[in-house]
Amino acid sequence: MFTRILWKRVNWMNQRHNLYSVSKSASTEANNTEIDKFSRLATKFWDTAGEFKPLHSLNELRVPFIRDKIISSRQLHDSTTGRSLTGVKLLDVGCGGGLLCEPLARLGAEVTGLDASLDVIEIAQKHSESLPSYCKLNYICDDVFTYNEEFDSRC
Repeated sequence: MFTRILWKRVNWMNQRHNLYSVSKSASTEANNTEIDKFSRLATKFWDTAGEFKPLHSLNELRVPFIRDKIISSRQLHDSTTGRSLTGVKLLDVGCGGGLLCEPLARLGAEVTGLDASLDVIEIAQKHSESLPSYCKLNYICDDVFTYNEEFDSRC
């Protein structure tokens, strides 16, 4: 429900202020450039000392922040298992190699990682094979504007 309201608000703001006035062909070209860039970097996502080191470091702050905001907004907590996000369905848009998806799945959330780069999705899927069996994690190669499924929250 919250995400539906958020998307309506974003669309309303775009219509009112013409925030996305770039032509479709220019927008597609920019997106393809970004997709190609991250596809080339796909194998480096899980190198904690490499180009994605800042994202690995940022997880120390953003995972607890996201967890706490979801818990407070949904009044959740399961202290017996440590999986405080059990029952929460999350979408990570532009998930890359899954750096945010995996820790949220370990906390019990049912996570879908969405990215437009197939190379990146394949790296994320391969890395997630080592997760505990209770983790519910699904990776999809698609565009955020065409992917249509309901989630409790989007990251």
